[in-house]
Amino acid sequence: MKTIEVRNLRKIFRRPLKSEGFKGLLKFYFNPSYDEVEALKGISFDAYKGEILTILGPNGAGKTTTLKILTGILHPTDGTARVLGYIPQQREREFLNRIGFLSSQRRFAQYVGWDLPAVDVFRLVKAIYDIENEAFRVRVKKFVDMLEIGEFLEVPIRKLSLGQRAKVEIITAVLHHPDVLFLDEPTLGLDVVAADILRNFIIEYVQETGSTVIFTSHYMKDVESLSDRLIIIDRGEIIFEGDIGEIYRKFSKFRKIKFILEENIEKPPFEEFLQSHDGNELSYTVAIDETKEFISAMISKYPVRDLTVEEQDLEDIIKTVFRRET
Repeated sequence: MKTIEVRNLRKIFRRPLKSEGFKGLLKFYFNPSYDEVEALKGISFDAYKGEILTILGPNGAGKTTTLKILTGILHPTDGTARVLGYIPQQREREFLNRIGFLSSQRRFAQYVGWDLPAVDVFRLVKAIYDIENEAFRVRVKKFVDMLEIGEFLEVPIRKLSLGQRAKVEIITAVLHHPDVLFLDEPTLGLDVVAADILRNFIIEYVQETGSTVIFTSHYMKDVESLSDRLIIIDRGEIIFEGDIGEIYRKFSKFRKIKFILEENIEKPPFEEFLQSHDGNELSYTVAIDETKEFISAMISKYPVRDLTVEEQDLEDIIKTVFRRET
């Protein structure tokens, strides 16, 4: 079931062109001129119930602009976007009650009251969305237990660590059980443990509610752990859409092969492909279509105790896509 439909979406921003200093300001005041920047160039995609859809792209690619249009914060210049059947920029009350939005740059708790404890922030969310008492009690307990922040509920937000604040923020975004959840860089700046807990929380939330999640991230661990499907945007255009397996099949060019030999060797063979050498352990990077031939050549030349074959790092593949080297 489709929850989001985007067709030929365009967004153009106007930037004022003015020189520095008072003269430049005066000239712009009497004769203003603008430059147009096309942030989105007619993108189209769908998202489905129970799906976690990742939007990737370099800085300035159009990721956050897309999320802001889908949440109604920005109006598109052209094209259409529908979320749960609603037109986002109309910002109908029913629509706002059915979505959640968490941004690494705009934190709800920070704006409503830096000195409030988390429990009072949750009560404020309850009032905003008119959540019933029993549902509120059950959800808060469940989410607090899952995110392991029970001992911090009475602590003012400003005194919490970055990871603890991120956990409070994700609860504020899902406390009303949104059908669509938008997450813009949700793990930005978090340590490994806090990021892992947040990812597990998102997965479990989707499994239990069937909600749609659209998120952006620069961390490949987020992408590999969460994504059902990927959309890569570059310079306002979609340049890839598919799952992680497809991105490997389409863009991966190399494999990493590690050999453990029966004995140490001083001079390893095939030095042009060699990445590392430590006694009897050798690591190579080999083109995918040459993998079998390369392994056969090594086995025929040396007694091999063990070998492993790994795909190219997803981060390296994504960088290649960004550079349009495929």
